[in-house]
Amino acid sequence: MTSRFSLAGPGFINFRLNPPRWLAWLQRMATGEQLRAGAARAHAARPGSSIYSSPNTAKQMHVGHLRSPSSARRSAGCSRSRAAKVIRDKHLGDWGTQFGKLIYGYKRWVDDEALLNEPIEELERLYKLGHAATPDGSPDWRKPAPNS
Repeated sequence: MTSRFSLAGPGFINFRLNPPRWLAWLQRMATGEQLRAGAARAHAARPGSSIYSSPNTAKQMHVGHLRSPSSARRSAGCSRSRAAKVIRDKHLGDWGTQFGKLIYGYKRWVDDEALLNEPIEELERLYKLGHAATPDGSPDWRKPAPNS
């Protein structure tokens, strides 16, 4: 169906279609019923998986967090349309590191007034400070905070 693939930067793949092969395929699969029957024959015994990841819970949500679940849902839908058995998995991840960094920042730099007035923004600020102060392999991030 395709004659060539090429990478076009991070996250992008270009592929060139082979028109004669596409035409032959379209003629064989002219109706939805023919398409479903062909897909079922080709993929019925093949399981598919869709993994839904979750965002960093220590950061504020934004539209970019929809990308992974949206892609996983599309992938599951494509697999189901091919009559494959689809296994869906919601990966919740390990939140310990993120919350550890948030707590580290909270114990050192919390602004009580900002926490009262704009709690989400203040917690995000504290997470960023804690993250910057505790790079991977940092020897002092486990030290207790002053007055903790």
